This record gives sequence, structure tokens and C-alpha cells, in this order.
Amino acid sequence: ITDNTEYGVYNTATEDVDARFNWWGDASGPSSFEPDNEYVLDPVTDAPADGEGDAVSENVLFDPWWVNEEMTRDSDYVPDPDPDPDPDPDPDPDPDPDPVVAPPVFAPPVVFVPTVPPFAPPAVTPPVVTPPVTPVVTGLVIPPVPQVTAEFVTEGTALQLAQARFAYEKALEEFEEVRDELTDSEEGKELIDLSVSWAAILALEASLQAEADKEFDLEALIEAYEEAREYLDKYGHYLDDEQMEAITAVLDAVADVIAELDA
Repeated sequence: ITDNTEYGVYNTATEDVDARFNWWGDASGPSSFEPDNEYVLDPVTDAPADGEGDAVSENVLFDPWWVNEEMTRDSDYVPDPDPDPDPDPDPDPDPDPDPVVAPPVFAPPVVFVPTVPPFAPPAVTPPVVTPPVTPVVTGLVIPPVPQVTAEFVTEGTALQLAQARFAYEKALEEFEEVRDELTDSEEGKELIDLSVSWAAILALEASLQAEADKEFDLEALIEAYEEAREYLDKYGHYLDDEQMEAITAVLDAVADVIAELDA
């Protein structure tokens, strides 16, 4: 999870997202991107996100993490600080060595130089850690993004929301610069998909926040819904009947959420 501008993993839901065993761009681990400069804590280990890697939000499991980019050593690994160079010395050397016989006087003197092999600490193999099998939201491998349908709006989970928001936020950033340059062309179909999907994501997010008695941004949801309707009216003639039916079903579900939250 590297080279992100603000957050490497941002979880807007109350359910924890498992992002353990990831490389955050620095061996010190993830950082905290908070206005009041307080460290984000791991929900399980209470480890602070005080590293220099990409930032992490609340409700994200990040401890332990990989401390090298090759992802072969995690932050729980501690090498032996004082390896034993001779674990099994000879406890009982021979007390009566054989006498040394001097060479004949006519022979050149013999100089015995003891050979001591250089000290080499025993190789330490890092422990093999099997990452958890739960889905991990990372900046390197994006999990499958749930298809944004009417069922996503009405029955989506917090994990599906986090996955979809992460993927579509990056797509919206790429289209932001060319959005106003698109004319009445087939590229408009991509704007329909992006805007409708974004409205669905905000609708699911507002619903989950309302269920948890948290504040939600109804104005942003209404603005996204109206923008999606605008693109559908402008470029909808490029959609076939099946595509139009699916898009309309999503927008109808978003409209129902807005009416329920505005009641």
C-alpha cells in the first residue's frame, strides 16, 4: 500500500477491515493522517500507526505489517541478539596429550600456525507467517469490486462498501480532468457508470451510518444522485434496453434511500 496521497486504507464503516501483513511503503509501518495529530490504534493490538508509510484510518487492522518491500519479514520478527557461537564445546579435553617429538637437528624448523575459522553466527530463518484468509484492502492488489446494482444499495455490507469506494474514488479522480471535455460521444457511457455507481456508494454509506446512529451527508448524496440523472439524460441514448433497465433500477433504489433518510 504505497504512494497514496492521503490514506492507504480508509474505512468509513464501523466494522473492522483486515489490512494486516501489508507493505506500507516504509519499514516503520503505516502513519496516521488525523487533523489533531493523534495516532490511530490497531483495534486488536492497540499498536499506534506512528510510522512513515501510507496513512490508515480508524477501524482498520494493520498490526503486524511487512517491514520489507519483498514482504518476507513482518514487524513481529525479532532476531536473536546474542547467538551462541559454540553451543556444544568439548567439556573434557584430553588431560594427557601425546608428547611432542622435536624434529632432528638437520631438519628445518617447523612452525605450527593454528588455523581459527572466522566466526559466523548461525543462520536465522525468519518465521513463516500465513496471512489471514479474510479479504484485505490493499493499494497493490485490489479485491474484486462488487457489482453496483440495486441490491448493492439495499443489501450491501460495510466490507463491500469499503472495496467499492476505494476503487471508484480512484476512477473518479482519473476522469475529473477530462469530465468537462467529453462531448456527446460514447465516452459519456463511462460517465453514466461512474456517476451512478458513486451515487449508489454514497447511498449505501448513508444507510449504514444512519443504522449506526451516526451523522451522514444527505446533501452530498442528493448532489451525486442529480448528477447521475443529468448524465443519464445526456448520454442515455448510447445504452441498450438492458443497460438502461439496470441503471434505472440503481437510481430508483438511491431515490428510495434519499426519501427514507429525508423523512
